[in-house]
Amino acid sequence: MGLICQKNSAYRIHNSMSILEYIATYDDLIQFCGTDQELGKKHKNVFSEKEERTTSFDPYISAASNVDILNDETDIWTNPKTGKAGSRKKNFFDNEKYTAVFITRTKEHLEDTEKSKLERKGFDPYAYLMAYEEDIKNEYKDSDMSLTQQACLHFIEFGYDVKTVDFLRYMASYNDIIVGAYTSKQPDVEIVEWIPKFAEYHYTNVGREEILNGTRSIDFIFDPTKYVATYVPTKDVFTDPVTGVINEQAATMAYITIGASNGLQPDLFNPHVFLSNYPELVKEDIYVKNVEDGEISKKKLSKLWIDKFPHNINLTKFDLAKFKIDSKIEDDLEAFSTNALAEIKKYQKELLAQKSLFIRLWRALPSISFPKLFCLRAPKKK
Repeated sequence: MGLICQKNSAYRIHNSMSILEYIATYDDLIQFCGTDQELGKKHKNVFSEKEERTTSFDPYISAASNVDILNDETDIWTNPKTGKAGSRKKNFFDNEKYTAVFITRTKEHLEDTEKSKLERKGFDPYAYLMAYEEDIKNEYKDSDMSLTQQACLHFIEFGYDVKTVDFLRYMASYNDIIVGAYTSKQPDVEIVEWIPKFAEYHYTNVGREEILNGTRSIDFIFDPTKYVATYVPTKDVFTDPVTGVINEQAATMAYITIGASNGLQPDLFNPHVFLSNYPELVKEDIYVKNVEDGEISKKKLSKLWIDKFPHNINLTKFDLAKFKIDSKIEDDLEAFSTNALAEIKKYQKELLAQKSLFIRLWRALPSISFPKLFCLRAPKKK
């Protein structure tokens, strides 16, 4: 096995990985080299520059694109503690093993097309990231992998439902695409009709590949809930008066057609300000994963903020000035953040104390022999 380079053992760097990925990029090299790393290394050293060959195979995208192999008994998992073969769970995916399997299976298919073929691509990591952004970022917050690789790894390890991309949210995430939609619109076409078509066309024909190859960075993904939370006095325009559900398409379209050109910010809602003034919310479902993990879900708090506004909202309950003096903090936002995290830690300690007390009480209970009356049967019918 190779060296583990991060706390999360799923991120392994193997001496042979670059060679295997180089081989896996090209069908002719798969046929010529197979999984022979020495032969692959010689080919790369002698011919890669001359033949202008680059390595583009990504084991994470490929594995996510082949769902069946994630669920069968193929040996692509390694227990990071024992080094032995494992099963589908966090930290167990072995990208070197997978790449070797991909090469072997592809070679078999090239020699006999009746045999199943593994795909290099197909899974849409951006669509998956858009659907589960907070979960993914929280799960791999210590990773230096790209966001698309994190999305693929999350699907590989946890297998959440695959989603399709929201083209409007994609457009709203990039100002250059919004500008492109306006400059390319024909005079006789209504903007509200043109924007969805342009967004889909751009992602399908340009954007998806740009994101996959890294030429279009993912700086943020537009979230209509956070946008409405930023300008919460306008919430009635975008929410159903009966259910309170936000019309995400309407909010996104409003940002594209009005907000962006007028310099409105898509995400300025500060959950720490809200939480500092309403510390009782730490007991609610406001976390990405759970209270033990303690990572705040900005989306969940945005929804709570929208639901509460404007009824009984008071953002002066927290004494910011006093807290800054007591904590020797100068920046307002840092003070709000510090206080909010302190409230979460305090609640975590309360839960831990309750759990410890329960365990002590349980252990203190004497062994109970239940009387027969708890086992009485219903009387027989005469």
